[in-house]
Order: sequence, then structure tokens, then C-alpha cells
Amino acid sequence: FQAPQWLPWPSAPEGRWLVPRDAIGSEGRVSLVLAAPADQAAVLVVCENLPPRAHFSGSQSGHWVAWSGLHDVGGHGGVFARRVWPSMGPPMMVFNGCAHALAWGGDRLALLLSVPGSDTQMVWAAWDPPDNVTGTEAAQLNATMGYGCCNTRKTFLMISPKAFEVHYSFAENVLPSFNQFERRSQIWNSQHTAVVFVDAA
Repeated sequence: FQAPQWLPWPSAPEGRWLVPRDAIGSEGRVSLVLAAPADQAAVLVVCENLPPRAHFSGSQSGHWVAWSGLHDVGGHGGVFARRVWPSMGPPMMVFNGCAHALAWGGDRLALLLSVPGSDTQMVWAAWDPPDNVTGTEAAQLNATMGYGCCNTRKTFLMISPKAFEVHYSFAENVLPSFNQFERRSQIWNSQHTAVVFVDAA
């Protein structure tokens, strides 16, 4: 199952739980919400419609949430991020395709992606969100930079220059439950400039 995640919430010492919930009127799909531990009715919807096995992760600061999953039965997918604090921003597309894993280092997001044309190779990429903005500036950004429900503000995805062959133990034992490992272990170094992983070399 997709492990829930506790996130700090500056206005509430008890924090918030980032959890999937059954989407109303959408059988087989889920909503990704931030729920108050003491009041299950107090929820903030981050994404309304996701497949049950979508990956999701919140940054340690509590400012950002990212998720990856399929949009439809045609196999179209993507990686999206959304600022949730200090104000809710529109979703932003990070990558036009699904990621095998997501992991935040501070407010920097690591994505594990398939190498096009290969069944065994993967590559790490890193995404830095735009600087957090507040108040009037945030409202103006949300109003002027959005296209449909997605923000089109330019951001950069840094892709590792070297792909790697996935080790069978990583593929079989870690990837299927990566979110549970990511919740309790830190794959980033302390400067958030490198990640650690096992390859088949």
C-alpha cells in the first residue's frame, strides 16, 4: 500500500497527514488530501483524481507535495507538484511521464525515471521548485501563470548524465514499496546534492 506521510504544518502543532482517500463519484480512483489528525473532516484536497497506486511524497518543510501516476487508461502519465504552504498553488507539471520513485531532499525533488527505449536502465533527475511566494504575489502568480488547472511557470529538471542498470534486489524489494522506505530513510546527502542507490554494476 502507499504509506501515508506526516508533514509539519506551521499553523497547527499536530501537523497534517498526507493520505489517499476514495474519490467521490470516481470508482477505483483516489483523492490525495492533507488531513488534520484530530479532525478527519478537516481536509485540504491536493489532487482530486489519482489511480490507487500513484506515488506521492511531501517535502520535509511541508511546503510542497508531489505525485506521479497515470491520467487515463491510455497509459498517459506525469509527475506533478503543488505548493501547499503558505498558500495553495496550482499543480505544476514536473515531468511528462510517470516516475518509479519520488524523494524530497529539503525542497528539492528526486525522480527515478525509465530511460527511453530500455527495459532495464533508469536515470535519476532532480527538480527545484520556484521560490515560495506569499500574499498578493502568490495570488497574482496563480491567476496569471496558470493554464487550465496547471501552472506553466518555467522550472528546470536536472537529469543525471549517466543512466544505470537496476539491481534486481532494488527492483524487486525496494521499488514496489519505495514510498515506505522513503518515509523512514534519507537517500539524499545532507547538502541535497547527491542520492545513494544500488545498481547492477
